[in-house]
Amino acid sequence: MNRTEKNFIDQTGDMMAIYQLRRDVPELGFIEFDRLKSPPKKENYEAVYAHGIRISEDVTQTLENLYYIFNQARPEDFKGHSLSVSDIVALKHDGMVSYYYCDSVGFREIPDFGRKSILKRLECNCKADDKKKTKMRSIER
Repeated sequence: MNRTEKNFIDQTGDMMAIYQLRRDVPELGFIEFDRLKSPPKKENYEAVYAHGIRISEDVTQTLENLYYIFNQARPEDFKGHSLSVSDIVALKHDGMVSYYYCDSVGFREIPDFGRKSILKRLECNCKADDKKKTKMRSIER
């Protein structure tokens, strides 16, 4: 897990992250979802950008807005390429993370992408919080 992904997972509040293919798997780039031989695998991607965001109830509109931003008005600190087919946008809203494959037209939700690593990280964070609380209780006594 790189620093960008860690930031995405650890921050509270609504967040977005962009995952782009690692440079060593270029053959998987720019393929429409229906033409993929298997679902996208997290190990082929790296998080290249994460930032706080206000997520609309209309997720499609949020994704379309992000598509526009990362193609027409890219933030100065964004170092990835324009948002393109095969990129993945992650949205974290109310603690729940969902992943969307950028297709030739629109986005396609991919429920299993990265879910295990997020749950594992959140579980570790909860255990660490429990240890801190236990330690604080023993200090208070």
